[in-house]
Amino acid sequence: MSARATALLALFAAAGLAMVAAFAVAGEARRREATVSPWPAADNPGPRGLMAARAFLLESGRAVSRRGPGDPAAPAATIVLAAPRAALSAPEVDELLSAARAGATVVYARGGAPQLALEARLGLSAGGEAVPPLAHGLAPHPLTGDLALPAGGPALRSSAPGALAVSGAPGRTSGLSVPFGRGEVLVLSDPSPLENARLDEGDAVSLLLRLGHRGPVVLDERFLAPPAGAPRGLAQALAPAAAQLLLAALALFWARGRRLGAIRPPPAGTRRTARDYLASLAALYGGAGAEAELAGRTWERLRDRLAGPAGVPRGLSDAEAARRLVARAPGAAEALLRGAAARARGGREVLLAVAQAAADVERGVTGVRPPSGAPAGTERARTSSRGDPRETGEAGAPP
Repeated sequence: MSARATALLALFAAAGLAMVAAFAVAGEARRREATVSPWPAADNPGPRGLMAARAFLLESGRAVSRRGPGDPAAPAATIVLAAPRAALSAPEVDELLSAARAGATVVYARGGAPQLALEARLGLSAGGEAVPPLAHGLAPHPLTGDLALPAGGPALRSSAPGALAVSGAPGRTSGLSVPFGRGEVLVLSDPSPLENARLDEGDAVSLLLRLGHRGPVVLDERFLAPPAGAPRGLAQALAPAAAQLLLAALALFWARGRRLGAIRPPPAGTRRTARDYLASLAALYGGAGAEAELAGRTWERLRDRLAGPAGVPRGLSDAEAARRLVARAPGAAEALLRGAAARARGGREVLLAVAQAAADVERGVTGVRPPSGAPAGTERARTSSRGDPRETGEAGAPP
């Protein structure tokens, strides 16, 4: 196989592996988004997180803490278990319900992984019609009886003794109260009343205040972590191998590729003339459509300057100002009328016409004349560049 064919083969292999790596990275990003952002964690600022609820409770002076995996139980009046991702074991369910028997309020918001052990103890089932997006109180209850709360998910039912539908709509329950000892388990169809995106809907904030008023609130996040031993996605598994193959292909292509010789300095660029600069500036002004605005500003500066040496008040119209100038500087008066007419006429050439008229007006008022055959404004530029002869002490300067 020739060197050219080998190089092309390596190039195609590198391109293919680059595509595989790109898909792997994109898949990994989607996997992380799907496994992190949707979960109601207290440090999640996304729409499904509980960061706003925790911050609100803290700002209102309520005691709020988080319980992560391996953390011991802390005294709590309210325990929030929002959409647990891992299934609770029987001992973990016993621990949770023991806190309710001791007088705590356990808020269990369904979602995430199925909680067969917990829902069996609560006699809970879900299905049928979806709950309304804004649930209203269905029975007297100190937490939800008179509140309108955001809701979602399927309707709830419970066969537990004393279970009471406290929120939702007739036949579509979104909130159930299940008594346990001296406390209760408040079951919500989903975490909507606590989520960042829906905390401003209905009376969700009032529910938070009532929960915080009962005492310390613990956000139980032990079950938001991914289940142990979860299978890795295909893109995640292929990413390291694809990266290694891509590096090998690039190394082969570099080794077999043709060298291009020594580095040569870049060619020297041509110098731009003043005409080129002015042409570029005119093109910029033309593309921006700023000729009329620039012409207006040029004319306003001219009138401001005429108010000094020429004694022409700024408030006079252009025609009246020309009549004031005609006795002492007829050329300036004619140029003033010409510039005013150009402004009134408008068009693409207005800036050039106004600038030329303004220069003629200033030249007529100050009395500086360009020498024969020299462009207008040359003599003034020379005078300004070398200074006043009386100041420099040149011979022949007038006293």
